Amino acid sequence: MLFTFCFNYTTLEKSLKLFIAHVIYFLFQLAPKNLNFPIMKNHEGTGTIFQSTRSTATRGRVILFPLPVQGHLSPMFQLANILRAQGFKIIIIHTEYNSPSHSNYPHFTFKTIADGGFSEIRNNMKKSDPAFSISYFNEHCADSFTDCLAGLLAEPDEPPVACLITDAEYYFAQEVADSLKVPRLVSWACTIVSLLVYRDLSFFYEKGYFNLTKNGV
Repeated sequence: MLFTFCFNYTTLEKSLKLFIAHVIYFLFQLAPKNLNFPIMKNHEGTGTIFQSTRSTATRGRVILFPLPVQGHLSPMFQLANILRAQGFKIIIIHTEYNSPSHSNYPHFTFKTIADGGFSEIRNNMKKSDPAFSISYFNEHCADSFTDCLAGLLAEPDEPPVACLITDAEYYFAQEVADSLKVPRLVSWACTIVSLLVYRDLSFFYEKGYFNLTKNGV
């Protein structure tokens, strides 16, 4: 099961609130029936909205796996804080590269996975290459991520995992989630324009727009 949501940097606050509303509703549907979510009527008196209230009761675990760059980490951690306020136990899986400071988030559980030594490779790169970085993470993180997620699912005396939320650039993650039978949500931390470009790539290929010569002409 896969859902995709978009964060637009220029309207991050509004986009994030909409994303949170969808995520919490989705997790509410997945959570065991004996987990009682606090709800209240909305301002029109119809439907329900979720109260933002901290609780000692755990309503399940949510596992998040952000891409290790600031523009992707920030919205994912904002999401994690709001989900925690709804009573979910938060687990952050992250790469060795650009690891977030655990001391800044003592209320989260962190799990570090191997990333093929990307820190050393990045230090030797003359300039940033996002396409190479994403490809490298997908190639070198799949096995360690699978082992980590399987280990979390097998932990005894822990609440059930309600959902896995990963960055959209981790395209290997859906196969892993399916194999372990974990519902997955996807966070797209870029503009809506980039999402539309990805959607229409096949159209551009079919029209021959990418049939470039070896010289790039």
